[in-house]
Formats: sequence, structure tokens, C-alpha cells
Amino acid sequence: MKKLVLVLVNTLMLGTLMSFAEDNTTDTSASKAYTMQLVKGPLKEDVKAYTISYNYSSDDISKAIAARLKNEGLSSSKAKNKFVGYKGVKYNPLWNKLCDFYVAVNGSSKMGTIYLVLSTGYDNYITDSDYEETNNKVSAWLVSLEADIQSYILGNQIKEQEKKVKDAEKEVNKVQNKKKSLENKIELKDKEIRKLEAIRTIPDKENPTNAEAKLFEKEQKLHTKLTTTKQDYEVDLEQAKSNLKQAQTNLNSEKKILEDLKAKRK
Repeated sequence: MKKLVLVLVNTLMLGTLMSFAEDNTTDTSASKAYTMQLVKGPLKEDVKAYTISYNYSSDDISKAIAARLKNEGLSSSKAKNKFVGYKGVKYNPLWNKLCDFYVAVNGSSKMGTIYLVLSTGYDNYITDSDYEETNNKVSAWLVSLEADIQSYILGNQIKEQEKKVKDAEKEVNKVQNKKKSLENKIELKDKEIRKLEAIRTIPDKENPTNAEAKLFEKEQKLHTKLTTTKQDYEVDLEQAKSNLKQAQTNLNSEKKILEDLKAKRK
């Protein structure tokens, strides 16, 4: 019975220690934005990475980081095991010495996690227990990335909205041209009708001839055709006017969205 109790106590103590050890790998002080995680590094070795997650598309996060580093003059090497490497660089936001660092982003369309691995060179990876000053820099840099991500996303939204505005402008021009074309056609048919009415055959009521009757009938059919065509154009014109109004309303709406997006950039 005593042996059984001792076994149970030892098991509980071991479970507590294991739980603490697991928590200790990801927990960090309140002043740090990151957590440390054991991951498979660039060469698929076990390394500790600084990590932080954001509620943005992992693809947007990855492209935003790449764009920032490129703008800051850094060139990346070919990705290994999803890690993009920046080797032999002096990058003060992370370290004021020459170093290698690797960045990977994993996640979904709704959330992405950034993994940052730092090395003093020759794959001598560091952890958050090595350099406190570097930890502070890493923490600040990881936090600063959110502004870059938001800026990148906003930039894409603006580009997409600018395309929508251009498409809406094209639609307005298209409908305007359609409206103008119909107005011209109506004007032309109206001239043809007035010209026909001015010279059309009027049979002699007292002594009509077969030739006059046939010509009158022919001209009457032409008059009916011209009038019907003109009426069809008029119907189409009313529809074009309605379409133009809708297209202009849509264009104004798209422009307003673009203005609001650009205002966020200021």
C-alpha cells in the first residue's frame, strides 16, 4: 500500500515538473512581445526561434516582412525549410554586430506566426537567455512589424480599389458612348422621317392611279419602318440613361472607398 502511495506521489510530482518545463519554453516576461519555441531550423535542425503571431494572412505577413527588409537594403538567400536567410549582415534593429538571421511565416489566411532565428555566424544560434539587449531589440522589431503588415495590406487594398475605380470609369464611358450613339441614331432617323414626309407621294383623291397607290404603299411601309426603328432606339436610350445613372453612382461609390483608404495612409 505504501509503495502504491509513493508511486502516485512521484507520478504527480513528475507531471507537475513536466508541465512547468513545457510552460517555461513558451512563457516570457511581460515586457517581451515574443515567445520562444523549439522548431526545425533552416537545415531542419532543432533551434529555438523568437515567435509572434498576428491576425493577418500569413502570405501578407511574409510579403510585408520581405518588402521591409528589401527597402532597408537587405538581400535574402534562397529559402531553406521555409526560412528565408539574411547572412553576414549588420542589421541594427536586431543586432549591432554582423550576424545571420532567418525568418519564416506559417499560418493561414486569417492568422500568421513569425519565426525568427538569430545566429552569430556559422550556425551558432542564440536563444533569449544569451543576450538581453538583443532580446529587447527583437521584441521591439517583432512588434514594429505590425505597422509594416498593415501598411502592406492597405497598399494592396488601394491598388485593388484604384483598379475598381478605373473599371467603373470605363463602364461610365462605355454607357456614355452608347447613349451618344443612340442619340445620333435617333436624330438620323428623325431626319429621314421628316425628309420622307416632305417628298412622299400623295395620291390624287379624285383620279388616283395604280402607280401612285403602289408608290404610296411602298413609302408608307418605309415610314413605318423608320418610325418603329426610331421608337426602338428611344427605348434603348431610356435604358442607357438609366444604366449611365447607375454606372455614375457606382463610380462615385468606388471613388469614395478609395478616398477613405488613402486617408488611412496619412
